Amino acid sequence: MATRFVNIENKLPASTALYYPAIAGGLSVTIGHFLKNMLYHTIGLFGNKGAREKASFTLQYPEVMRPLPRRLRTRHRIKVHEDGRPKCTACMLCETACPDFCIYITPSEHDDSPEEKAPLEFQIDLDRCCFCGFCVEACPKDAIHMDTQIMETSSDRRENMVLRLQDLVDPGPVVVSGPEFAGKDMHKVLPHLGMRKLDHIKPRRIDLSYRERQATEQGS
Repeated sequence: MATRFVNIENKLPASTALYYPAIAGGLSVTIGHFLKNMLYHTIGLFGNKGAREKASFTLQYPEVMRPLPRRLRTRHRIKVHEDGRPKCTACMLCETACPDFCIYITPSEHDDSPEEKAPLEFQIDLDRCCFCGFCVEACPKDAIHMDTQIMETSSDRRENMVLRLQDLVDPGPVVVSGPEFAGKDMHKVLPHLGMRKLDHIKPRRIDLSYRERQATEQGS
């Protein structure tokens, strides 16, 4: 069977080919939102709460953050006993229930505790975690929770996306920063911890950026 090629000419109308009507339409939408919000904010200055609630607003992120719902599933943590021992007994139920296979537990014997086992290593790979909460529901000891209210999990290295036992027992946000933050109080660099009533969280780890690590490795 012979192959036949057909040329189809798709001629656009002049208004579409110039793109000016589309640009004008987009600008009209943007200017309309701007004028509407300015009107609501102006009326709100005179005490009208209804207009103030309708107006859009901008938060100076990350210095200012919106409060998160208490039931929101955020970064994981492992609860501890009064003496500092993790409540986890390395029963492997959370690792089994995880649909993304992102939990890795190495159990060990625990002679100084009523529990026979304890985790020697407990890792959660946030790169693979879908924050489904199955691990929390599967835990028979109520040892793992997802209530840290920490959503900032980005990093420039995959290794930093893996939460280890110490990170889970003492959760703190991973800060990808440079030497300009060296020696500074991390609670001042990250004021949202106090705003979210997370003063018990102690930021500990500061990772250098990729370019700074490259310069350090090349210099050495």
